[in-house]
Amino acid sequence: MKRFLGLCATGVILCTSITACGNKTPDLSLGVGEEVDESIEEDEASDYAEEDEEASIDDEAAELFSKAIDGEIVVKATYEDGTDASFRIPDLPNDPDDWQSYEIGDMEDLDNDGVEELIINGPYGGKYLDARDGEVYQLAEGEGTAGQLCYAEYNGKTYICHVDNSHGGREIFLMDQYNGKGEIVDSTSLTAEYWEYIEFNADAAECHFGDEEIPVERYLELRQEIFGY
Repeated sequence: MKRFLGLCATGVILCTSITACGNKTPDLSLGVGEEVDESIEEDEASDYAEEDEEASIDDEAAELFSKAIDGEIVVKATYEDGTDASFRIPDLPNDPDDWQSYEIGDMEDLDNDGVEELIINGPYGGKYLDARDGEVYQLAEGEGTAGQLCYAEYNGKTYICHVDNSHGGREIFLMDQYNGKGEIVDSTSLTAEYWEYIEFNADAAECHFGDEEIPVERYLELRQEIFGY
């Protein structure tokens, strides 16, 4: 199963409009006889500066995604073996009657940097795109029935996951946490193996969270907590 480095691109056919909120202007005027509290004004100025910077980053990402959706820029994608898989979104299959087609999805912060990424709905979970440094990259894509793409929250962080739960004898959840540079900063897995059975069998399942073997009861708790079933 090929894994992406986080420098990938995707193409889609639908267009969405992405807007950013306007910046607030602080009212620092004083009435007659009022004393200036410099520490409060400095805190307010710092808060507004941070808001302006965040709005600027959001605006830049929105503009880059808009250009990628329109096909004006290429989405950059590279496999671990160095194979270039870059593409333009309008070149992706777009027949609504074809299950292998793609369409523009939601915006979510998938790399824990406070800026939302673009989800492209499609086969095996579609593609996740990240805008940074003036380019659009593919963070991850669905990798077949043994690598369905999704994302999940755990311990206050978002993990991009590849899931294999449609084959007999096993359930495998691979979880990667990304930073805003497209780098994986933490990886873990939640697995259950019961090779002599097709359906999940609690009595036979050997379960792990990361490298730690866990009781089946704990496995089911974590599966519910992280993946919702």
